[in-house]
Amino acid sequence: FFRFDLRIEVDLIEEVARLHGYDNIPTTQPRATIAMSSDQEGVVKLSRFQTALCDAGYHEAVTYSFVDDAIQKTIDPRADGVALLNPISSEMSVMRTGLLPGLLTTVKYNQNRQQDRVRLFETGLRFLQGKDGLSQDNMIAGVITGSSLPTQWGAASRPVDFFDVKADVEQLIALTHDKDAFSFVETSHPALHPGQGADIMRDVNVV
Repeated sequence: FFRFDLRIEVDLIEEVARLHGYDNIPTTQPRATIAMSSDQEGVVKLSRFQTALCDAGYHEAVTYSFVDDAIQKTIDPRADGVALLNPISSEMSVMRTGLLPGLLTTVKYNQNRQQDRVRLFETGLRFLQGKDGLSQDNMIAGVITGSSLPTQWGAASRPVDFFDVKADVEQLIALTHDKDAFSFVETSHPALHPGQGADIMRDVNVV
């Protein structure tokens, strides 16, 4: 009754082990089985895309899955975001239907701090409400702004344009070793400048 530290079962077990002697307790090495995972040769791992983008000068961003409803509707007015019942704040009131709201908010944050040349990408889930319920799709998105080259003496400064983005996307497509199956088709989108948007097609499907 004078042992205030003996309260639960593990306390008693520890006391028995101490009296018996820790050196007298037999030890065994942990055992585990290792099985090789099978990789499909026709599937490109996400890590390869991430490495390629980092090699191209991008930095990986991790943003919240909850975004501002006003920004969401501006960027993707054709899809309705899933509203949260108890959001943290009004700026995080709906679940994102794409990765661009978070990326563009991050670009704005950097530009407000005199960082004009920004290259960011993100991988994550988008959330779409459909007839069969909520779908969660893995996505990859990127954004660039500012000069095409870092500040230097060897080349003149030139702002990035549509073809800079297209070249980076083509590098990712080349990783599939089936680039001839892909094509770019002009499209219109409410959040994009007219004549500067394109769908990426694989055969007859938009990817």
